[in-house]
Amino acid sequence: MRVIRDVDDLQDAYNYICELVFLDRKLPEKVFSNELIEFLFITFDDALMPFFFRKITEYLRKNEGDRLWMLSLDPDPYFYFGANYNYLGAIEFFSSDTEDDYISALNDYPENNFADALAHNANLLVFFSHEKDFVIYCDRDADIGICAFKDAIRMQSFMNIYGEDLLGGKEAAAYYAYGEFQESEKFERFIDSYA
Repeated sequence: MRVIRDVDDLQDAYNYICELVFLDRKLPEKVFSNELIEFLFITFDDALMPFFFRKITEYLRKNEGDRLWMLSLDPDPYFYFGANYNYLGAIEFFSSDTEDDYISALNDYPENNFADALAHNANLLVFFSHEKDFVIYCDRDADIGICAFKDAIRMQSFMNIYGEDLLGGKEAAAYYAYGEFQESEKFERFIDSYA
């Protein structure tokens, strides 16, 4: 794994993600560009678990990918992590990395500051590959992650690997995020955004 400390490396990640995600939008709005048209849903907490990394790397290997980016959008990588630490809230993983490496990345950076580790402090995380065929957008406030794909073939491949750990579709995800608290306006906007 490579911990991103250089602003130019972070800019490379931003260049990738800006093609696929509208950084000025938040859930329940549609946050993905029109290139990503198929959606699956997970809980936010899934993204903090070893099985998440195992399944994502299995998906990457099956689809000839070898690198995965994890990037914090909130707190801001430049103005929060960069201003306070020798770290920019982004990590690049390689196919040789393990689940232990992943959990370490979530909990050990920034170094010597457990409270600001991504597992505890990140409100918005995105995961994506250099192939730009999928993005996983995880929102702690909504408590869900949206897995977005360029086509149904890639989505089905991911679904076959991720299996029963997926939420049961957009309605189940909307209920998980907004239904329990009776936030009907957000519930409906979410359903419309991911129709």
